[in-house]
Parts: sequence; C-alpha cells; structure tokens
Amino acid sequence: GYKGAPKFPSFNLYETLLYFYNTSNNKKYLIPVELILKQLESTEILSVPDPYYGGDQGFEHVYQLLDKACQQIIDNIKTQL
Repeated sequence: GYKGAPKFPSFNLYETLLYFYNTSNNKKYLIPVELILKQLESTEILSVPDPYYGGDQGFEHVYQLLDKACQQIIDNIKTQL
C-alpha cells in the first residue's frame, strides 16, 4: 500500500473510503466514496457493466449510464453553489 496509509479492518465494495494526504497543510483526510451509478435513482445497477461483451449496444449502454450519472453529479454541485 501507500506509505502511511491507514489499515482498514474490512473492505466494503460499495461503501469504501478514499485516503489522501494534503501536502499544503500536512493534514490527512478520509473521504467517503460512492460508486458512480449510485447517482442514478432509476437503476438498480451499482457496478458499471463491462461493455465488451455487449457489442456496440453494450458500449452505448455504458456511455449512457455514465453520462447520466455525471450529469447528476454536475447538477448536485450546481445546487450547492
């Protein structure tokens, strides 16, 4: 692992933490991270599917999922400004 990274007792695929070190103020931060598809209320898919096996439609499907999720993130940020 990374030098100085904390040891976590367990790893949960859907609710994990991102650890980083801010060199400007010598502080360490733990930030909650979510899977990108959790941004979509209209899907029960949590993991981005592998588009390789779906041919052109598989790639288009993954693109549409990620595009919608990214737009939702942008909209959420805009409401906080």
